[in-house]
Amino acid sequence: MISQTLLFRLVCCLVFFHFASTSALAAGEDRFASELVKITGATFRMGSSDGDLDERPLRSVTVPDFEMSRTEVTLGWYLRCMADSICEAPSWWSIGYFEDVPTHLTPAQRSQLPVTGISWRQAKLFCQWLGAGYALPSEAEWEYAAGAGKNRKYPWGDDEKNRFQGVRPRYLPSTGNGLANPFGLYDFGLVWEWVDDCYESGNHESRKDGACPHRVTKGGSWTELIWNLRVANKSYGLEDEGYKGLGFRVVRHVR
Repeated sequence: MISQTLLFRLVCCLVFFHFASTSALAAGEDRFASELVKITGATFRMGSSDGDLDERPLRSVTVPDFEMSRTEVTLGWYLRCMADSICEAPSWWSIGYFEDVPTHLTPAQRSQLPVTGISWRQAKLFCQWLGAGYALPSEAEWEYAAGAGKNRKYPWGDDEKNRFQGVRPRYLPSTGNGLANPFGLYDFGLVWEWVDDCYESGNHESRKDGACPHRVTKGGSWTELIWNLRVANKSYGLEDEGYKGLGFRVVRHVR
């Protein structure tokens, strides 16, 4: 029987070669520009008045214009960054990454899965690879984008009918397969997503600089209870650790 480690290496090679012909860049070209959606900033109501303590209070926050990736960062994009010797492969990928992936997927289909198991620091390396202006979203940017500028309970609205209409998929879904929100963004609630902010329990104020072992995660995942899919909900992770159901998306700030 083929080992999990060998299977992982084989699939990564197939996905890499699938994209190898598109990896060369012209001078000044932004490789990721076609993956971005332009979002006009505004003042919105962030947080919750009746959720967990770390979501409170409900308050007014202003975000500037920015661009955000239409979907969560995919395995295909992350492997291209690895091929350029910038991004790192999490050590546990070889034994656990494909447990929730159907075996019949082609390399092209697997390349569209959200990359997970990436630490906050590894996600920052991916942003570095993309170039100037790219970053993880702030928690405020993430909530504004997920709620499409409104204080929605869920990315799809205020009712509790989830994005899979009550039928949980057997395997990890691919990116971009659900309905887009009014901003044209997909995948909120597919996997948890890193944001840039430091997590400080009981304090909604974000802090991005200095020592900060725990970083905020947002969005919930395809295996989660509906409560965790709320826009205001948050959790956290150690910034040097990757987690199975945790990925990320990126923003670009245009000066």
